[in-house]
Amino acid sequence: MEQAQHDNQDGGLAGLFKRRPGCAQVFWRQGMLCPGCDFAGFCTLEDACREYWLDRVVLLSALMEFPLAPEIAQSTEEEPWQEK
Repeated sequence: MEQAQHDNQDGGLAGLFKRRPGCAQVFWRQGMLCPGCDFAGFCTLEDACREYWLDRVVLLSALMEFPLAPEIAQSTEEEPWQEK
């Protein structure tokens, strides 16, 4: 639960789509409608995985294939949904 709250601090899934441009296709390949959803700013990765019955670890590994946006890559901040 703590991880899910941390995900939302940075814009939820909408923030993820901004930080990792192109990663929306990972969601679409899984049949997920999260990219473009009005609630993407409020849902966490944990929420989406639970709603679509997906393994979070598998989805995370697919998301990590997409590079960070240049302005994010230059900072030292970690992704809020990465395992610590």
